[in-house]
Amino acid sequence: MVAAMGFFIKYGLNMLHFSYSNEFPSNFESLARKILKLLFHIVAHLYHCHFREIVLLNLHAHLNCVFSHLIILNDRYQLIEPRETEILQDLIIALRILDKENTSASLNRDSSANSMGVNNTMVLNNSVPPSH
Repeated sequence: MVAAMGFFIKYGLNMLHFSYSNEFPSNFESLARKILKLLFHIVAHLYHCHFREIVLLNLHAHLNCVFSHLIILNDRYQLIEPRETEILQDLIIALRILDKENTSASLNRDSSANSMGVNNTMVLNNSVPPSH
């Protein structure tokens, strides 16, 4: 499974032909849509077929975090068709990813946290950054 995920990630990055000196390709949006859709399908597969093993390895919080970021990114830029994400709508609701009352508060916290050098994972998990 990990090898398959690596293949899809490499495939997606190879489609973009990253180079800092070049401009984004004209078909960047369609490539981003494909990559996000593939990533969504991989995450859905992990939840559907491998969740028990993920919990046994104590990796479910990480999977939830990846899924949350994916859904928030999609909510902001509408890159995946709603019919594609419908299959995990119950999970989106259960994890309260797109809670409309808290969305603006989360976005405000996110932007203020980033200006203070706090990473997004801490903000999404509502944890306090370690003191230095």
